[in-house]
Amino acid sequence: MEITVLGAGVIGISTAYELACRGHKVTVIEQNSGPAQETSFGNAGLIATGHAFSWNSPNLISNVLKPNSNAKSAFKIKWSLSPELYKWGIKFLLNCSKKKFIEFSNSKRELCQYSHILLKKIIE
Repeated sequence: MEITVLGAGVIGISTAYELACRGHKVTVIEQNSGPAQETSFGNAGLIATGHAFSWNSPNLISNVLKPNSNAKSAFKIKWSLSPELYKWGIKFLLNCSKKKFIEFSNSKRELCQYSHILLKKIIE
């Protein structure tokens, strides 16, 4: 399977490492010139599993419609006329329910906890 990991921070790198060990073809995309320059840098490399939450919040729909309402939002869209963006957006918004938010946030928390364990193994 081909998998893309967004972000070369502590979680992204440990996730990519585990996926590659399982035989997947992994591509890591990082917007900065090197790894761990944003959240991982700001958190001093600490994995705060209690702060893992999914982006599919039920409130996201209203926030996307008013993008200037939260300038520091983790989720921002650069609007374009791309049909692919709108297809993806509809699929994403269909997952913006309270039930899905809880489900995905719990999955992300479990992944973060596992990444924390894996990072310790990598360091050892």
